[in-house]
Amino acid sequence: MEHGLRFQLTGDAAERYDAHSHPLMAPFVAALADHVGEGDSVLDLACGTGYMTRAAAMRAGESGRVVGADVNQAMLDVATRRLPPTTTLVRAPADAIPLGGAEFDVVVCQQGIQFFPDLRAALMEVARVLRPGGRFAATAWAARERSPYHEAQGQAVRATAPGPNDESGPPAAFAMTREHFLSAAEAAGLVDSGVGEVAAEVVLPPLPGFAAAHLTALPFGAEIARRAPDAIPAIAQAITDGLSGYRTSEGVKVPFVSYLLTARKPV
Repeated sequence: MEHGLRFQLTGDAAERYDAHSHPLMAPFVAALADHVGEGDSVLDLACGTGYMTRAAAMRAGESGRVVGADVNQAMLDVATRRLPPTTTLVRAPADAIPLGGAEFDVVVCQQGIQFFPDLRAALMEVARVLRPGGRFAATAWAARERSPYHEAQGQAVRATAPGPNDESGPPAAFAMTREHFLSAAEAAGLVDSGVGEVAAEVVLPPLPGFAAAHLTALPFGAEIARRAPDAIPAIAQAITDGLSGYRTSEGVKVPFVSYLLTARKPV
């Protein structure tokens, strides 16, 4: 079995990811944080640079416990510098969590579950570390065409920088389906599983500067920048042009849609 995630960053790319992905993630972090209560013991799976870990720590409060786990050391290095001292970080893949059984009230996963190489194995680990009756909640992007920014980015990359991109880019980022999650959750022994949606309108930072910075903070964009750095400004301009219909008095305001995946460990 392959361990880990198909979303890996090295060097200063993790810092860029933390800085430039936040505007897109913030509404979905907030939606996921609603599943954490005061005093909860929380595991943030595939925590990355800690967006959700920070939100969980605020919700759980001083009486709670929050652990973030990720396989990517560069992301954890950034998270270490950003998180409050009350949180704990461990380096681990989702399908081999080095923690005891029945330790957590809640396991959350913000925009990471779609990259798990073996979703069933990861959810079996979720079931193992949850206490009886414990809750699981995750976000994962819906189909790319439902989020115009992602669609414009994908079209611009295909048109401007043809060639192989790594699996952390399209289509893997948008590969989660209702059926895949529900069948994996059932196989892992979780119950009351469901798939909802969270939709949010986001005012993007000024384009095309943001489009270029965000692209190079993603694994496939970093590879384009390495292979063909002159392509980045052209891609960023194409993204900007593709979103011209979303200009408002507030700026470029675009909708994003994410699945909200939930389940529970039986009592």
